[in-house]
Amino acid sequence: MVTKLSEWVFGGAAEGDAMRRLISQAPFELPNFYLDFLRIHDGSEGYVDDELVIIWAAGDVINLNVNYEREKYIPEFFLIGSNGIGDAFAFGRNSVLDRIAYIIPFIGMSNRYASPTEFSFESILKELI
Repeated sequence: MVTKLSEWVFGGAAEGDAMRRLISQAPFELPNFYLDFLRIHDGSEGYVDDELVIIWAAGDVINLNVNYEREKYIPEFFLIGSNGIGDAFAFGRNSVLDRIAYIIPFIGMSNRYASPTEFSFESILKELI
């Protein structure tokens, strides 16, 4: 599967305090490739093929997870961004090992509606660094 990256806009490097808060308050260990990306390009967005991918800034991630009531609806996942049209991108409790990112609808948010993304978040983020 060929993946086309286009129109990416990058934030600056994540602030140290924001990264420390994210790492310490996330409900489980987050993949290094994601944390490495935020350290360089915090709060970024662009297209993967025809799908908009918005990666939230490190300083916003914890608050957005609280606001979307992640712990109540999808405790096995941690939201990291969205596609701008009603779906969240998330890592699962085992993403450090399985390296899979998921897409979950904001409306009707439930573990049972989580499905792996059609593209490799790890490959995308590493290519964008």
